[in-house]
Amino acid sequence: ATPTQSYCKKKTNETKRNKMSDYESKPESKRCCTWPRALIALLLLGVAGVLIWQFAPIDEDTVNDLKGISNSTDEPTAEKNDESDGSDGGSNNGGDGSNLQGCNGLDVICDLRLDEVLFAAPHNAMATKEGGYPYITGITGPNHNKPLEDALKAGYRGLSIDVCSCNGILELCHGVCDLGSRDIKEVFTNIVSFLQDRPTEFLMFNIQINNSPIGGVEVDIQDLYNLMKSVDGFYDMVYVQTDTQSDVEWPTLGTLLKAEERKQIVMFHFNGPNCSENQPCPEGLHYWFRYGAETEYDFVTKQELENAASSCEVTRGKPVDQRGFLGVTNFVTPPEEDVAKEINTRAFIEQRLQDCSEVNNNQNINIFFIDFWSIGDAVEVTLEENEKRASEKARRRRTTKSALRTTNTFNNKNHKSKN
Repeated sequence: ATPTQSYCKKKTNETKRNKMSDYESKPESKRCCTWPRALIALLLLGVAGVLIWQFAPIDEDTVNDLKGISNSTDEPTAEKNDESDGSDGGSNNGGDGSNLQGCNGLDVICDLRLDEVLFAAPHNAMATKEGGYPYITGITGPNHNKPLEDALKAGYRGLSIDVCSCNGILELCHGVCDLGSRDIKEVFTNIVSFLQDRPTEFLMFNIQINNSPIGGVEVDIQDLYNLMKSVDGFYDMVYVQTDTQSDVEWPTLGTLLKAEERKQIVMFHFNGPNCSENQPCPEGLHYWFRYGAETEYDFVTKQELENAASSCEVTRGKPVDQRGFLGVTNFVTPPEEDVAKEINTRAFIEQRLQDCSEVNNNQNINIFFIDFWSIGDAVEVTLEENEKRASEKARRRRTTKSALRTTNTFNNKNHKSKN
């Protein structure tokens, strides 16, 4: 080899030895820098966790889960129900409720509180064409074609009904005694049978006390209570809210549908006594406008409904920051089947739910009143909306739990490093 080649080879070997020497001396230096970097990373994670903990939504169920006392162990399991007979929009497990699966036709909404659920409700559900309610042009007419029992089978879980006192007897009537009216005991008996066959289903009643029907007299709400008690099995299904505060915490659907003490009905009423100390109400008959509010209801055209600024404005009930439930009307007066074909569509209902929520501080709609329930997409939209609400609640829980785990991990490591 030439001198130049020997020199280059020697320098190359020296360079390699120097690099190896440098490499061998650096691990200790790297180890010295690792802990500060790790500590900074943990601090940043901790700060992020605290920020999420402070500002992310958190509810009582999440807190209970984190404490290891989740309510879900006592509630129906949220699994697909393979035993549904397919005849209606709900689950059908039958029997004593020991094999409950899902709530109101969905596997995922058992963790929603009652005031987080959307109920689609036939308005004036007793006034039907099949039941003999007449159509008088420009004045009145049937609100539906088919009976309310069929609406339940179709998947509706809300009911709007009027109670009248006619000839000393309570009946379901719309303004005029014995005009297309229904026997309350018969209706309540049919509802008991429906719910006994479907222990995963829950109904919300919105009852108008009609104190001035043509041919009738004022309703004594105690008589309605006594009638409820007289129907075998009906009152046993009624949930009683004992807290009279308007912002009370309502139970979840799953809690209400527990097998041992299953409750499948909540009843609200209005236009009768307001359940104050001077006008107490029987247990289970809750004054609607103590706990909720409603939008305007007297619309003649579809265009009036489309004007969200006025049609979504609350005209009865509690202010937005003091209520648990929000009811929205979606019908015209007098009832018009042709209009229902337009306003009961998926697109119209979805837009109305969105508009009325935005007008009311983004509060969720809880009961949605419609005419001609057998027309349109209200049941499907309701199921999808409830599923979205359940998914959003689950997402908030996961976010909060993740933040708490991060914070706890940081705190534990910080504690160990100090020790």
